[in-house]
Amino acid sequence: MEWAINNGYSDTLTIDRIDGDGDYCPENCRFVTKKENSRHTTTAKLSMSKASEIRELYITGRYTQKDLGKMYDIHPSNINLVILNKAWV
Repeated sequence: MEWAINNGYSDTLTIDRIDGDGDYCPENCRFVTKKENSRHTTTAKLSMSKASEIRELYITGRYTQKDLGKMYDIHPSNINLVILNKAWV
């Protein structure tokens, strides 16, 4: 708790790992807005144009979310967020 308070904790911020593959440890954590934190998710691997591509491919009905996940190396649940315009809107 002391570390959090001394490192910018606020009820309006979320904890973020600087290196998304690293541990939740003081050296690898910081407090950021939800918007900043979302940039570090798996969907951040996508550009806006790739997200649009995914939506267009999904609309054709020829690809499942699982198919698109494999094609773009993104977990199907994150593909769902892209399709629903909840990520990379």
